[in-house]
Amino acid sequence: MSGIHQVIEFAITRWETQKASERLAGERERRRLSRDLHDLVGRGLVALIMRAEVAAQHDPETSTGEELRRIAALARTALNNTLAVVEEMRFPDIVTELEEARELLGWAGIDLAVFGRPVRAHQRAPFAWLLREAPSPTSPSTAAPGRAG
Repeated sequence: MSGIHQVIEFAITRWETQKASERLAGERERRRLSRDLHDLVGRGLVALIMRAEVAAQHDPETSTGEELRRIAALARTALNNTLAVVEEMRFPDIVTELEEARELLGWAGIDLAVFGRPVRAHQRAPFAWLLREAPSPTSPSTAAPGRAG
């Protein structure tokens, strides 16, 4: 291989490594944000729900009690919406993971072929996790010391 080919190969490998590193950094940031959202907002909403329900029990027949029950219901809805966002941030999407696995394996010289019928919705998350984790050892940056990637 000539010197120019080696320089080009090095530049391509460096770009691919940078892209994978940026993707991992983004994933770590999404996980951190989902934890913070769950911990901070979730706890606050749970406390709001509990306080509103306790206060409503002291005055169940008045308009104040009714308003406190509405506040608790609104906070419960906000909590459920927050948890749905957290869930979406934490769990991988099978289509995205398949594209990324195909790209990562392609860098290692492996062609990924997908065939068969589509999986049901409840089966997608485990396959998405598998796709997220399985190709990792093929990446040169994740190879064990002394082991070829």
